[in-house]
Amino acid sequence: MTNTGKRPNFGRRKYLINRKFQLKWTLIITLAGGLSAAVFGALLWQAIAEQNVLIQDDSKTELKLWKKSRDVVVLLLNLPNNTPKETAKYKEDYKSLRADFEKSKAANEALIASNSRLRFWIIPAVLALTLVLFVWGVFLTHRVAGPLFVMTRYFKELNETGHTDVRPLRKNDSFQSMHGVLCELIENGSFVGTRDEYLSGDSTEEGDNRVVVGSTALPKAYSPKRCGYH
Repeated sequence: MTNTGKRPNFGRRKYLINRKFQLKWTLIITLAGGLSAAVFGALLWQAIAEQNVLIQDDSKTELKLWKKSRDVVVLLLNLPNNTPKETAKYKEDYKSLRADFEKSKAANEALIASNSRLRFWIIPAVLALTLVLFVWGVFLTHRVAGPLFVMTRYFKELNETGHTDVRPLRKNDSFQSMHGVLCELIENGSFVGTRDEYLSGDSTEEGDNRVVVGSTALPKAYSPKRCGYH
């Protein structure tokens, strides 16, 4: 006789159904993604450090140029034969040079500060990505481990009691086709008798612990719709 009662929801809300299998592949995914992110982060860190060095060297060069230009303007302003017009022009040139230098200096400092903030977030970003990959790996392997758990339970129950109830997989679970074929085999009575009946050679005798051969004898619990997903 087949069991038509409502089956409890074995472990479907547990994300670690097969701990060894899921953690193994989750760690592989996490390590592969985490190491890739770490390598990229290290290269980005090095590139930012090199850019900051170039900016600092450029700032030193501009400072030297500014000091020399300032000295030249001061020298021109102190010439004894300067006309008022020439003096005014030299003063304007000094103001323009100073403004350009201050503008360039501020831009370089802002760029270095921006690079420092970016570099600060590299390590947290790599760690966050690694955590996301781990969580995603658990969800991904759950879609594989869940159907395997369900189908393994079918075989165990058929082997031990000669009957089992099929149940639908979720929409995003893997092995939909395999599960459907297995459901059809169960519905068609391909698995008959208990393990003890089979070993004793008495699997064709009537009994409560076997699947009835023939789809007409199967209850509604074995409807093909139950083999689909939610």
